[in-house]
Amino acid sequence: MNIISGGKSDFQPYHNGTSATKEATNAQRRKQRRVFRELAEAEKDFIAWDGEGINVFGPGKPQAYVLFGNSADGAIENTLGIGTWDCLDYIIDTGKRHPNSIHVAFAFGYDSNMIVQSLAPVTLQRLHRKGFVRLKRGDFTEYVITYRKAKFFQVTRIHLGERTTVRIYDIFTFFMCSFEKAYTKMIGPVPEVITKGKAGRKTFTIAEFDMVKTYWALEIQLMRELAEELRRRVYGAELFITEWHGPGALASYSLRQRGVKNHMAVASDEVRLAARYAYAAGRLSPTTWDALWVQYGGLTSTALTLPRSALSQASLRAMAS
Repeated sequence: MNIISGGKSDFQPYHNGTSATKEATNAQRRKQRRVFRELAEAEKDFIAWDGEGINVFGPGKPQAYVLFGNSADGAIENTLGIGTWDCLDYIIDTGKRHPNSIHVAFAFGYDSNMIVQSLAPVTLQRLHRKGFVRLKRGDFTEYVITYRKAKFFQVTRIHLGERTTVRIYDIFTFFMCSFEKAYTKMIGPVPEVITKGKAGRKTFTIAEFDMVKTYWALEIQLMRELAEELRRRVYGAELFITEWHGPGALASYSLRQRGVKNHMAVASDEVRLAARYAYAAGRLSPTTWDALWVQYGGLTSTALTLPRSALSQASLRAMAS
């Protein structure tokens, strides 16, 4: 640069001399807050949850939920069956001990049902119908259970004005396959004890309780590893989600990032009515679905799942490129 002799200057001002608008300032602040949230989310620990049932009362009888816990604090156990209050309190107490962790599970539907099994039938009906239920315990404690099938199981406890909420995300729909297959595909082979344990889950007896605890303790740590690997790949694809309930969370994040809602119009009544009748079909067979794995900067991520018949080979190649 030669200012004195009149040479061309490469000087660039740090702003254009005009004040930023309020909208621009607010947008910049929102962006900064989002970046901070994403960085914080990447540093959080995962806590995996799982439980086991045993045929305590004999073949053909309902299983008793004898073991329930997580990868951070271990498990609670009762060979006659763990009650709902014990499960709910253990979830809340773990959340209080680890306030900045992300709680996850894999195919948590069975466990969700076992956790609430000792509630009254009318309470279970209300939970099924509304998706949540309030429970009173004594004069000073209230619980709120919220359940979204295949998404999350959430517990809130209000005690003497103190409110604690723990949400356990179900990561199964990121994979749509067994835990063994998901772990093998994402990380590597599972130990033989896991394979044997999975094969015998429906017929576990009280005599096998020690083996069940050994199997559970190993699986719960592998589940945590699977969640960590999932985050590594998803964040590697620059999808910085903060909810972990499946591909819907990825789609929601992408839509927000691209401001799709700002470009959507309210359809006319005629269009809305036609849309309600535009598609009807039966359930697609799971055997006709393949995972489409897309490469993001060298990291493989389960991006979406589509029916094989809906995509030509040319389309698959184009989407993967």
